[in-house]
Amino acid sequence: MKITKHSQSCFLIETQNKKILIDPGTFVFQKENIDPNSFQNIDIILFTHIHPDHFDQENCDIIIKNNLPIILSTNEVAEKLKQKYTDLNISSAEKSYDQKFDEIQIKSFLSTHGPLPNGNPAPNVVGFSIDDNENIFYHPGDTLFLDKTTGANIIAVPFSGTVTMNIDEAKTQIQEIKPKLIIPMHYDSPNYPTPPEEFAQAMNGTDIEVKILKDGESIEV
Repeated sequence: MKITKHSQSCFLIETQNKKILIDPGTFVFQKENIDPNSFQNIDIILFTHIHPDHFDQENCDIIIKNNLPIILSTNEVAEKLKQKYTDLNISSAEKSYDQKFDEIQIKSFLSTHGPLPNGNPAPNVVGFSIDDNENIFYHPGDTLFLDKTTGANIIAVPFSGTVTMNIDEAKTQIQEIKPKLIIPMHYDSPNYPTPPEEFAQAMNGTDIEVKILKDGESIEV
């Protein structure tokens, strides 16, 4: 499994036969200045929820039209996309989604988005695990709680403390799950400045590896 981290909460997961893109949001195209046409041969796109830092609809339209991928998301995102792409395989994953695609298994897990600072209702969020028979990568989206039943050994963790867990809450939950590797995410917004180095420092002494990936940086596991 090859894992490439992009801005905010975006990841590209490459397995033996599949390329899965997760949460291509505004920071990917604005902060990184990535051309959406550069995302090629994408088999599956996972959207954890409708907020634009996870679902940049204008740029995602380009990716979708170029790749015609399978799309998994929340009800809200699925219904919006089904109105535009009537011939694509678009599914809501809010109800215990569990499906094999060649060598990989994708499962869904409901997450709990924290309260919004502006007082608006928080959206439904769905997290995803990707199992390639060697590793299980878990991306929970924006959440106050990590699901302890995913079996994941690699977890992408939001920790900003606004709309997600804070560092101490994330550390407690991670220690209960005991993955081998965690990758910090959701720290690019200037509205919630929480350096990932603070999170890594807090995890010292836990025997759980923290890997801070720069925008566009990849690791193979």
